[in-house]
Amino acid sequence: MFKRLFLILLFLFALILPSNAAFNIGDIHYTINPLIVRNCPPEANSHSRVIATLPEKITVEIVHSISDDIGEWYQIKWYSNVNKTYKTAWVEYPVLAVNVLDIPNEERKAAIDFIKDVIMADFDSDTLDYYKRHQRYDEAIEMLNKRLYNLFIISDFSAKAHNSANPNDKKMQKSVMDSIGSAFGLRAALYIFKDKYNFALNDFDEAIFYKDDSYTLHNAKAMILFEQGYYSKAKASFLKAKTMAAKVGNEKKVIEINRYISRIDYELAKLK
Repeated sequence: MFKRLFLILLFLFALILPSNAAFNIGDIHYTINPLIVRNCPPEANSHSRVIATLPEKITVEIVHSISDDIGEWYQIKWYSNVNKTYKTAWVEYPVLAVNVLDIPNEERKAAIDFIKDVIMADFDSDTLDYYKRHQRYDEAIEMLNKRLYNLFIISDFSAKAHNSANPNDKKMQKSVMDSIGSAFGLRAALYIFKDKYNFALNDFDEAIFYKDDSYTLHNAKAMILFEQGYYSKAKASFLKAKTMAAKVGNEKKVIEINRYISRIDYELAKLK
């Protein structure tokens, strides 16, 4: 029941982004991270292999695409300064993104939304829930690892946008940070199912760093500390959760936390 409660609580606040974004043939994009390119899509035949890692800020053009149950792959064309000629290769769509810093402020929100949709399009909440229900925790963790990787790609330029006077940039930065916090929280819950409590505590600390205003995260961390017998640390986390829950008017959660604090005080008194 303890583990199940954690997962139910944490899955409630996961930020799920749309998954219907796509590139068009002829689109030209500036990349914001190195592109890993292959000689052909992995599912096309058994001889697919990585052939190069293109540098940052390279300009590529979409010349062909394929889509199936496995995913979406794009053939890109770029100019090689080394060979003084155009080359082509295949990439998986999440690695492509427009350089947000090259976009005028008035067009930036639409571009940011597009980038977020594309990078997060491989995250499927139904698949994650399926893994959880069938106790395939390692696969669920790997799925969240990939999501975190994609989110950190976004954060590379969202941190720069944070200093912008454009309110859309600041809103995007907050959304990315919240998403990273939620992903760490979800992974922490999965580590609990695997009885890896130290891993879970580390992920809760990471989640709270990015999403410090979540009483759910502080409460979840406190419950693990309590179950592990770290009563003083648990009490400190419960008090933070209580303050935040009270601030948003969640009286039921405040009452529940007070009960835990009373139990902690009782256990601490026995140790004196």
